[in-house]
Amino acid sequence: GARFSYCDWCRLRYNPEDPHHRDLLRQVKPLTGMVEMPFPHEVESAFTETGFHVEFSGEASVCSEPLAAVVQSTERSFRFAEQLIYASDHLGITPERVRMTWERIREGGQALQAAVELQLFSMTWQIIVRKPEP
Repeated sequence: GARFSYCDWCRLRYNPEDPHHRDLLRQVKPLTGMVEMPFPHEVESAFTETGFHVEFSGEASVCSEPLAAVVQSTERSFRFAEQLIYASDHLGITPERVRMTWERIREGGQALQAAVELQLFSMTWQIIVRKPEP
């Protein structure tokens, strides 16, 4: 049968009852543009309920560095851009909303770093399903 690969954000150790977890998710969502972030078992259930068989469900990103280190390394690449944005704002070259947007992005990035360190989410959770032959 046909195969389908789903790869998207999923909640892992996220506890919806924990206010800190909810706050991190609230800050990360605008940064990533995500609308929903299900738990893997929710996605798996949706596939099995429609007749698919789950062949694989797990982290698709396999790298030598822990994901938290990868996210932290991208932090350094934003420093120069941040200096330009703040200098442009100080000189009145750019509209104020540019600085405000940047600050929201930075807030989301810090929340993402914290969430990754706590292993609350996966950015690359893959589920491979197969539709059985009729």
